[in-house]
Amino acid sequence: MKCQNKKNGKRRGNNKFKGLNKLLNRKKLKRNSKWEIIYNEQSGKFRFVKKQNKKNVELNEYVFYSVLNTEIVIEFGLAAKTITHGILALHNKLAANQVKNPYIVQWRNSGANIIVLQGYNHRHLKHLEKEAKFTALGRHALYHQRYQNYQMLVLTVFGRKEEIEDIFDGMKRL
Repeated sequence: MKCQNKKNGKRRGNNKFKGLNKLLNRKKLKRNSKWEIIYNEQSGKFRFVKKQNKKNVELNEYVFYSVLNTEIVIEFGLAAKTITHGILALHNKLAANQVKNPYIVQWRNSGANIIVLQGYNHRHLKHLEKEAKFTALGRHALYHQRYQNYQMLVLTVFGRKEEIEDIFDGMKRL
């Protein structure tokens, strides 16, 4: 639906790139070509990201992402236990696989990064699992039985940081 601006009488639509002109007019972007603009479709916002040289980027940096369902109220110790259980289960599954074991070794050598995030509810975790299906090297989900239904409590994903961080962009850390 279009709305009209009362001052000019011009039509003004819902354009997702309305803030792009302001970003392009910034002096930093004009002077320095090391900046690029990235648009996040979920939040509908733009952000500046400094371009990195290909020599500085470590192509084989692997990371574990663990997402906790915060809709289910549990104690802090139990949450830590379930996150740890999910990470260890996925780690052992990948270490036992002869093809994926070298990636675990590279993960250890690159600093053994583990990132824990907050998920909203069961549907959100299922959506993230579907998104990570083709980009992740491995994923593991822990379920909690509530009455006759099963709800996902923790989702753990392992893969290359460059490929996976787009899926979890904009989520809060726990």
